Amino acid sequence: MTLKWPTTWRWSVPTSASRDPGGVRRKPRPKLYSIDYVQALENARSREKFFIHIQCANQFLVLTCLFPSFLHRRAERRGAPDVNYYEQVVVSHLDAAGRHVLSQEFALHDVLLRLAGNFPPVRRAMNYTLSEYLNLGN
Repeated sequence: MTLKWPTTWRWSVPTSASRDPGGVRRKPRPKLYSIDYVQALENARSREKFFIHIQCANQFLVLTCLFPSFLHRRAERRGAPDVNYYEQVVVSHLDAAGRHVLSQEFALHDVLLRLAGNFPPVRRAMNYTLSEYLNLGN
């Protein structure tokens, strides 16, 4: 399944912390937008594509698992994509990574494809677990 990326909505995910482990402030890196993944995939070699798929899936997995209520409110308020859209982004990238030759080499083929095939219920289970056991504040 190929997802059509909305060109009018961008979701940025910070790519690094602003301080290193010693507490020294670092120069912030630019934010990575969802559309940047599409460009990166178009320009990447085969090996790089695997890692881009993994990075994109991981970042949107965190977004959908930690902040689903934010995504719902954003969708209602601004007409932005809802959680279901971002779930499909995660699924498509996990599936692409699972079908990549490197997934066999790293023994991730079965894990990635199983997670892609079961992601919506897995995400809901993670949402429940996080809501019960993790407090991120308001």
